[in-house]
Amino acid sequence: MRKKYSAEEGNERKKRPKELKRDPRVLWADRQEKERDARRQALEHDKVFVTEKALLERKLNKVLSSHRKEVEQFLERFALPSAFDTSTVRKALNAFHDMSLRRVLVDYIEFSNRFRVSFRVKGNPPTLNLAVAGTRGKKFHVRVVKDHLEPARTPNQEGHWTSLKLKIFRCNQNFKSL
Repeated sequence: MRKKYSAEEGNERKKRPKELKRDPRVLWADRQEKERDARRQALEHDKVFVTEKALLERKLNKVLSSHRKEVEQFLERFALPSAFDTSTVRKALNAFHDMSLRRVLVDYIEFSNRFRVSFRVKGNPPTLNLAVAGTRGKKFHVRVVKDHLEPARTPNQEGHWTSLKLKIFRCNQNFKSL
């Protein structure tokens, strides 16, 4: 949902100086907010996301009642786990002795990676708030040349098309074995 602004906040946004309105950082931040809102709306209409979110929320709420501190720390530390965090996540999960807690947190990691969202625990009694991650970046076409990727076409500052060499990082993102 789009953030609702009070009358004062809305007027402040409209009163931005023209130079600030054209500032690339402001434009980028506004674009990111619009993309997150569009992504959140698309996720809310995805039946698989809605059902899996409801199931995971139920499981997390059940575990929160008995292990609130541990769950809050885990969700804060691994809000959006990546393949590069696999060993760290595995160590953190192995520290928990309660198998039901560990299973719920593994489900959270899989859900978070699949849909690029995270949960935040707020308030007392605890409530779960959904946070949508930003976009991963622009898409571009590449070709594989020996051991690296080369963009199919990339303009430089003068507008000429050049090619860049990008290093390939191999990683394994398998949390099912946790």
